[in-house]
Amino acid sequence: YKTGTLLIEKDNTTVYIEEGATLYGNIVAKNCNNITICGRGRVCMERYTYEMRKNFARSIDIINCKNVTIKGIIIDDSNDWSMRITGCDDVNISDVKIFGCRGNSDGIDICGSRNVTVSDIFTRVWDDSFVVKALGTGNCENIIFKNSVLWNDFARPIEVGVELRAEKVHNVHFRNIDIIHSPTGYPVMGIHHGDRADVFDISFENINIEDAPAAQIFDIHIRDSIWNKDAKKGKIHDVLFKNIRVVENCNKALSPPRIFGFNPDITVDNIIFDNVSICGMAARNAEELNLIT
Repeated sequence: YKTGTLLIEKDNTTVYIEEGATLYGNIVAKNCNNITICGRGRVCMERYTYEMRKNFARSIDIINCKNVTIKGIIIDDSNDWSMRITGCDDVNISDVKIFGCRGNSDGIDICGSRNVTVSDIFTRVWDDSFVVKALGTGNCENIIFKNSVLWNDFARPIEVGVELRAEKVHNVHFRNIDIIHSPTGYPVMGIHHGDRADVFDISFENINIEDAPAAQIFDIHIRDSIWNKDAKKGKIHDVLFKNIRVVENCNKALSPPRIFGFNPDITVDNIIFDNVSICGMAARNAEELNLIT
């Protein structure tokens, strides 16, 4: 095993964590091209307390890099978000298992990055699993999360927002995802916005939801929050929900899904539902979906 921070500062670097090996600490890459983090080993923060978050927060932190591959590793007990991709281009993340039990232990946060594919992931985390944000490092565009299984003990399995500080957040897609546990009533799929970005061309397709008593299937909301910093508020439009299935806990009432704009000028528009079913019954209209707008 190794302890501390493994810092990647050079182009064309591969970090291989062998099966059975553990890095007790984190991996940080800044301003690099052509980097790979792979193997069957583990990155773990169980030796680092919450008070040590100044230096040991995110298990994998990739900042301003291009052509990044992360594959096969296990992330365990992160002190903050398990994996953050910030201001990056051309990123491929696959076959990663993430386990987080602390508050704020998100799974994978894609922040102000472009051309990102996230596939074949398993998460069991205390906070959000798949997240898209923009934190002043450019637009979020051309991002796909697919073929994954999510277990959330708290918060949201799939989230776009909050903190969307960019000109555009668009062409973001979630496909072929099984959400197998989300028990706290939070939205299973959320778009939460209060900054300036124009948020559009977002899709959720082939999403199966089970063991989610009292959950909202989705929540789309423009509002003020403690997380927002932009004076201007952007809109949300052109969102697709297709082949969404709630397949379990039919005897427990779901919380009503919501679509809320901010005011008559800052709106949510053109939300399309195609084959949304709750325990085998199609929701054919807003009333059957129990939708609040």
